[in-house]
This record gives sequence, C-alpha cells and structure tokens, in this order.
Amino acid sequence: MRLRYVCQDALVSSVSRPSKLFLTAFGAMLGVASLVAISGLTTTAGTQIIARFDSASSTYVSIENAGEPVNHGDPRLRWASGDGVARIEGVVRVALSARLAGITSVVAVPLDDPTVPEATPPAVLAATADLGEVLGLRLSDGRMFDRGHEERGDNVVVVGAQAAGQLGVDDLALQRVVFINDVAYDVVGIFDEAIDNSFLGAVIMPARTAQTHLGATSPDVLHVIVRPGSARLVAEQGPIALAPSGPTAFAASYTPDPTDLREQVGEDTRAMFVVVGFVSMLAGTVGIMNTMLLNVMERTGEIGLRRALGAKRAEIVVQFLTESAVVGVVSGAAGSAIGMVVIVALAESRSWAPVAEWWLMPVGFALGVASGLVAGAFPAWRAARIEPASSLRAA
Repeated sequence: MRLRYVCQDALVSSVSRPSKLFLTAFGAMLGVASLVAISGLTTTAGTQIIARFDSASSTYVSIENAGEPVNHGDPRLRWASGDGVARIEGVVRVALSARLAGITSVVAVPLDDPTVPEATPPAVLAATADLGEVLGLRLSDGRMFDRGHEERGDNVVVVGAQAAGQLGVDDLALQRVVFINDVAYDVVGIFDEAIDNSFLGAVIMPARTAQTHLGATSPDVLHVIVRPGSARLVAEQGPIALAPSGPTAFAASYTPDPTDLREQVGEDTRAMFVVVGFVSMLAGTVGIMNTMLLNVMERTGEIGLRRALGAKRAEIVVQFLTESAVVGVVSGAAGSAIGMVVIVALAESRSWAPVAEWWLMPVGFALGVASGLVAGAFPAWRAARIEPASSLRAA
C-alpha cells in the first residue's frame, strides 16, 4: 500500500512541473524519434533501392550462332527467326542484326585523294526495324527507320554518334547522305545512346536494303527485350524455340539479376542507420541520467526528511524510478509520433511511398520507457544511499 502512495507521489511530482518534464525527456525523445524515423526511412529507402535494382535488372538477351549448323549449309538464324522467340512467355520485343562484310568504303562525300591516308570505315549493320526499341537507341537528330522503309528496301540508314563524328554527319540539316561502297544512302537519324556503346560506332540500314545491295544473307544476332526477371528463362528457351532438335547451335547470353547484391545493399544500409539511431538513443539516456542526478542533489533535504519519517530505501528507489519512467513514457510516445511524422514528410518530399513496419511505434515507445528506467537506476540508487541525518544537516 505504501508503494502505491509513493508511486502516486512520484507521478504528481513529475506532472506538476511539465516544462521540466519535457526538457528532461527531450534528449531521449530525439533519440526515439531518430531511431523510429531512421528505421522507417531505411525500410522506405530499401523499397526504393529494390525497385531501382529491379528496373535496372537484366531485360536484354542476345542469341547468336554457335557450333555447327543444324543442317549443313543452312543459316542457323534467319530474318524470320524472331517470330518463334517472340512467342516465349516474358518476351517483349525482338530484332535481328547482321554485321556486313565486304564494305570497302563509307564516306559522306566521295573523294579520290591519294594524299589522304586510308581510314577504316565504320561498321555497317543490317537490322530489322525494331532494333531501335530493343537496343534503346536514343535519337539525338532525326528518327529511326520504320517497317515501311524495311519492306520497301529504301536506301536509308541511321548512324551512331561516333560514326557520325567520323563521317562528318553531325547535323542532318547540313549533311544527310553517306556513300557505302559508292551507293548513296539517306541518313534519317543519329543516335547517341544504346544498351551497348559499340553500336555508337556503326551505320545501320534496313535488312531488306542490305540484302538487295550488299548481299546480306542471314542475321548474326537475335536481340530480345524481356520483362524483368524473365532473362534466364528466355535465354534457356530461346535456342530451343529456334531449333528444337539442335539448340546447341545457338548461344544465348544475358546479365544475371543482381539479387544478392541488392539484398546486401539493403542489409548494410539498414544496419548502418540502426547503429546511428541507437547512438542517438544512448545520448538521450545519458541526458536523462544527468538530469535525474541533478534532481537528486537538489532534493537531498526532501529525501532526508522522507527517510527520517520512516521511508525505506526501496521506497526511495521506487519513487525515483517512477519519475524516470514517466520521463521515458513521454519520450517514447512523443518520439515515436515525431519519428512517424518525419517518415511520412520525407517520403512525401521525395515522392516515395512511406513504408514502416507495424511494430515500429510500439517498439519505439518501449525503448523510450526502457531508456527512462535505465537512466533512472543509478540516480535512484544514489538517492536511496542518502543518510537522513547528514542530509538534514546539509539542508
């Protein structure tokens, strides 16, 4: 019964001085708020990291000729080979290309000058019209040739930025014709970005145009864009779809999904921020302890009087632990609420969806209470060790 009155007295003593209660709880409140906010923001940021990894994961598969032909003398890849692969689950778009041999000259202006050293011409590729979308070609000028150009076999090309610089075709308003083996081709576009930067040094023309003028017989590479997570499946099934009786005639390659790296980044980020949050909590706990020690020193006379009137050491301990627990309750409740507000506010400022575990606020509240009790343990022990006679004489 006496302990009950001791606790009531401690509660009244704490609540009667709200400004002091708030200032005492402020350090731990910031620690709880930091821990809750950092934990929630780590989860939110981790979700965004995973999304970024997923968006950057492998969505490109290439299939090339390899080994011996299925039937001797037959091309292993045909210009119609993409139809079978396109039916595989997870495939978004396909395109084919062939590096053309027998290219002796690629120039913007025909020039016969024996004093000019002979330069290696840019690579010339034949491709289907979907190659631009499959390879992520970003046109800095003009446009990509389309299916109409391909069906008609028009003399058109698109040029990579490096090849355009080599040929002097930097501006289509000034120069839009190149000569390949002395045949004129209209430059309809210049691209400066691709999945593989090696394409930036190439000149690309429609497949039918290459068949008509340069003897292109079959493609070398089947390019495939797939949905995230489907690259491995398509790489395994693509050769089978092309040649069920001899899939080893084709070699498929892709970039594996960086799942392990993604998970490791998330774990490292979470661990780092949780450590920072606990350091903040420790600083708040030390702040409460210092304040409670000062409180014990200021109330030495009161403690001595209570002991002289019959209060036991345990009751003094309970009284100061109750006061520090009240501080912990305030810091835990307010800190958890502030932390959640910070999570929502910062996520909103970055246009992220705020993500936090359901247990975050209860744990934050419990940590606040625990920090109050831990911080009050030593001051309560000091208060219980005060002798009534010496404290009354000092008062």
